[in-house]
Amino acid sequence: MYAMCYSTGRYPEPLVMGTVLEKLRRSEQGRSNGTIEVVWDKENEEHYVEVEEDNDGSHATIWMPTRTSIQRRTRIAEVYGVGLSLWEVGQGLDYFVSCSSKSAQQLIPPEVRPLLKFAPT
Repeated sequence: MYAMCYSTGRYPEPLVMGTVLEKLRRSEQGRSNGTIEVVWDKENEEHYVEVEEDNDGSHATIWMPTRTSIQRRTRIAEVYGVGLSLWEVGQGLDYFVSCSSKSAQQLIPPEVRPLLKFAPT
């Protein structure tokens, strides 16, 4: 799986999940409360985070797959009777592969969870 990063003044950038984790760690260091809120967008059925990109104060929005968004896509595929392919192996966060029925919070590696605060879905 990969995420998409949208930064002001830049082209959208696909990110492997390892790069997302790096951006989250860097952004977390500059926050007073030490957490980054993961927000659920009901219309797009996807989680996103707002992060600081550089020391110049620029911000980016990173839309990223989570267990919840993958479950929603799977249900849609079932309704329409179509197949679904998810490619994660080798993309930087093989943690997705080992998950079965876990919430979005549990999908994030344990060492990163303390940096995030999940908003209700």
